[in-house]
Amino acid sequence: MGSGEKPYVALGLLPRLLIYLGLAVMLVSFFLFYAGHMIRLYPGREVFLVTSLVGFQSVVIGRFLNAKPIEKILLGVAGLSFAAATTSLLLYPEFRFGRWDYFIFMTLLFLSFITSGLLPIRKVRVQDYGIAGAFIVSFFFEMFGFPLSLYLINALLGANFPLLGRPGLEKAHLWVTLGIIDSIKAHFLSALIITSGVALVIIGHVTLYAGRGKVVDWGIYRYIKHPQYIGIVIITGGMLVEYPTIPTLAMWLALTFMYLVKARRETRELLGYS
Repeated sequence: MGSGEKPYVALGLLPRLLIYLGLAVMLVSFFLFYAGHMIRLYPGREVFLVTSLVGFQSVVIGRFLNAKPIEKILLGVAGLSFAAATTSLLLYPEFRFGRWDYFIFMTLLFLSFITSGLLPIRKVRVQDYGIAGAFIVSFFFEMFGFPLSLYLINALLGANFPLLGRPGLEKAHLWVTLGIIDSIKAHFLSALIITSGVALVIIGHVTLYAGRGKVVDWGIYRYIKHPQYIGIVIITGGMLVEYPTIPTLAMWLALTFMYLVKARRETRELLGYS
């Protein structure tokens, strides 16, 4: 049975339009960011930040209009966090990669995406965000702090990696540090995987909204039962391609297992639902 997650509410025209518009703007902004960064034609981070902020808030408002009370709280936190983070980048040019305050920005950014609607449309349970949120926090802490993986490899293999001074973003490029791949290829591969995951989540999201509260067994759901779960796993996996660490790899495996269990449970529920 090629059906997707079971929605619990049919959205009106205005919320759906806001969500469609927001998701489209975000997808375009991320594509331009990655594509432009690769060919050095990026128009400026201000354009990326403004378009991302507009698209993100459009999704948040669209979800908010038909949200349950607990969802409204989560959406409010997500919207405010994202606005605060993007405003900081716009107002303070020195706010950049490699700084500890940027760790806070990136954590807020991805937590906002998780809580705002990239997870399936259903009755919200706060615990559903727990392991995904923990993965994001751990990932960026490892990336911007002291990459524990390098220390573990150093201890296990007796290798001597340069970790003097204050390790920052550059020390999180594990493959680059080990000499396996250069940073441009690692960044491009990671961006390609993440963009594919985001596209999968958005397509599944839009298709599910178009179902208007009914079981969806057409579009992408005709071929993939849980595109949003798969998309989130691909997105987080793409993050690990560029910045792999042992703790976050373990958490990614746990995250993947959690979504596998959820997908199987929801498939059984859908069989009874239909």
